[in-house]
Amino acid sequence: MEKRRLFIIVIGVVIVAFVSAILLKKYKQNQSHKSNKTESKDKTNQIVHLDQKLIQELGIRLEKVTQSEFTDTLSLIGEVTANPNKVAKISSRLPGRITGVFFNEGEKVSNGSVLLHIDSPEVSKFRSKYLASLSRFKAIERNAKRLRELVELRLAGEQEAVNAEAELRVLETDLKVDLANLKVLGIPVPSLSELVDHPEITGRIQIRSPMSGVVLNRNAIVGEQVDPTTTLGIIGDLSEIWFMVKLFEKDLSKVGVGNHSIVKLNAYPGEEFEGTLTHIDSQIDATSRTVHARIEIKNKNKMARIGLFGTAEIIQGVQNVISINSQAITLIDGDNFVFVEKEQGKYQARKIKIGRKSNDVVEVLEGLAEGESIVVSGLYTLKSRFLKSTFGEEQ
Repeated sequence: MEKRRLFIIVIGVVIVAFVSAILLKKYKQNQSHKSNKTESKDKTNQIVHLDQKLIQELGIRLEKVTQSEFTDTLSLIGEVTANPNKVAKISSRLPGRITGVFFNEGEKVSNGSVLLHIDSPEVSKFRSKYLASLSRFKAIERNAKRLRELVELRLAGEQEAVNAEAELRVLETDLKVDLANLKVLGIPVPSLSELVDHPEITGRIQIRSPMSGVVLNRNAIVGEQVDPTTTLGIIGDLSEIWFMVKLFEKDLSKVGVGNHSIVKLNAYPGEEFEGTLTHIDSQIDATSRTVHARIEIKNKNKMARIGLFGTAEIIQGVQNVISINSQAITLIDGDNFVFVEKEQGKYQARKIKIGRKSNDVVEVLEGLAEGESIVVSGLYTLKSRFLKSTFGEEQ
């Protein structure tokens, strides 16, 4: 019994010793790993050496660190829309039937060019009324002139001439009203000879373009009956267009009307359209918590199309700061680093603190001084050599 108890005790001691040895080994490994990482971080200022041949093969390129103007921008997604002040709907002011269509979508039209022919009974009525007034006016005008001549010859009484002239003034007023109606309704002003020579066109009206531009939409079909509420087409001048964006609440204090903007459309990656922020709505959308804003841009080479999506860079301000090309920055153990040339062929890894970003330019808050030279291309090999020399770097 005593031997059995002694055997159990011995086994227990062996197991405890074995477990303790394993735990001690793991502890030493962890301490060694931490020591290596610490050593690695302490070596971040060490020099990486490259010979001249390797420098040329890798295409190592340097840039001087300078203090320059940094453009602070706000990027917003938006969509191209037409300027409603430069868009016109085509319609007929009188009911009738389309007899001719002379425009198509995408075509350029000039101000005053004929777009449609419409036959309308109403046109005949207004033209006939005007011609009747014109005919009576001419007759009374001749009679008043004849009576005035007879009065001078003492062959007619003064009162007859006065009455004829009064009637002439009334008819002149009626004629002016009938003429104004024709012009308002877009009906060509006829003459008495035209009624005799071309009686078949007395009911026709020409619809002309109110502006120069591009046909954005056509809804006119020959033979279709139309009225003043029918939209027959849309014409727009797209030389200046709008880019509509949405501002979040947090960005309202950063921008204002008058800010210069650069618009880049997804359809044209290499093109930039200059514009100005001209309007910010006064009401916030309760659902999205955004405010609609408008950027007016010049449509360079008429490339922009209605409905295209893109991004607007709103210029918030310009400051003199130390800024570098974003290509010069590489991540090491989660921190931002650059490689500074100490002398030809010798490059030092330098941890930096960055601030704002604008396109490919990054503001540097700490870690670099004006006049230093940094590597902007060939970073991969430099980083690889640096990591090999700092044994604790995890890859």
